[in-house]
Amino acid sequence: MKTLVANATIIDGTGRDPYVGSILVDNDVVDDIFSPGQDFSGPVNVVDASGKVAMPGIINCHVHLGMDAGPHPMNLMAASTVPEILMQAIDSAQKVIKKGITTVRDCGAKEFEILLLRDHVRKGTVRGPRILAGQALKISGGHFVGRVVDSPAEAKKAAREQIHAGVNFIKLMASGGLGRPNEEPGAAELDVDEMRAAISEGKKHGLRSAAHAHGKQSMLNAIEAGVDTLEHATFMDDEVIEAILANNLMVVPTFQPYYAISTGGVEAGLPAYMVESAKRVYEEKLPRFCKALRAGVRFAFGTDAGAPFTPHDDVVTEAVIMNEMGMSPMDVIVSCTMNAAKALGLERQLGSIEKGKSADIVLLNGNPLDKLTNLGDVYMVMKDGQVVL
Repeated sequence: MKTLVANATIIDGTGRDPYVGSILVDNDVVDDIFSPGQDFSGPVNVVDASGKVAMPGIINCHVHLGMDAGPHPMNLMAASTVPEILMQAIDSAQKVIKKGITTVRDCGAKEFEILLLRDHVRKGTVRGPRILAGQALKISGGHFVGRVVDSPAEAKKAAREQIHAGVNFIKLMASGGLGRPNEEPGAAELDVDEMRAAISEGKKHGLRSAAHAHGKQSMLNAIEAGVDTLEHATFMDDEVIEAILANNLMVVPTFQPYYAISTGGVEAGLPAYMVESAKRVYEEKLPRFCKALRAGVRFAFGTDAGAPFTPHDDVVTEAVIMNEMGMSPMDVIVSCTMNAAKALGLERQLGSIEKGKSADIVLLNGNPLDKLTNLGDVYMVMKDGQVVL
């Protein structure tokens, strides 16, 4: 039977002004949208959304479902068995869907455990968001966990192995990060030729790519290699911004971990080097983000969920920071709906409440255009036409 989400204030994800309407869902897609007073006949389940705000399911473009958002999640994941990581990921996925996050891109676990979780979510044996999964390609001794490659030939082979395993995208570690003493976030790691080899293999199969890149040179390397999204993008300058715009790339800034570590890391017992590094990253990101925003760079929403003090079910903190950095509430909402869908190559299916698109619909008790914290006040979640909360 069809479902009618009736009399909601609709923020449709496209950036246009909200309007009041009723959304007709047939199976897993939006069948039609009716104006107030417009007649509808036929058998239907009615969800009274009067006084509620309907928006597309939130898309988080950068998560790590297998990390626990504690003080040292990368170290814990590296020391854990794959079954242990999978149990953590299942718990994360179940928390995520309850907060209206209906799609996530998992940016790397230990092996291919998130692919297994993705497939069980698809089958309905585990409740969770739609998952895009991959495994990071990294250099020997480089940042994070994943598949080590130290030449273009190794990168090509690794990408082919990942494609055979069924990944949804190619993840590349183009720079260092936080986590070890004396680690430099801005240092370039994977070379242009290494990344190009992996990206090229992915493109043969229609797969997009994402590069973890803090430093200027790492971003320029990734752009030259043909990457689709830049993750973190801390040390953007005029040259990088120009290259981003020239290649029509999307940036996923991920403010939350660096804010959380720099403001609460000392009290939580994190080592001083990690807190100081996070402070430097956060302080550098803010003005550069503002400059890129003014220049016209497009941003997609991503929290780096699972990173230290970055819970999987929290989208509010990142949204509020993006707003404080100059994005309007509507721009923030577009970043986690239509822009995020475009970043993942899923804009024909997701990202907006429009006829023919997947029925991923979140009902909120308050209007996020009035207060972005209302993104966390979820009344109902529908994914693929099924009410999951």
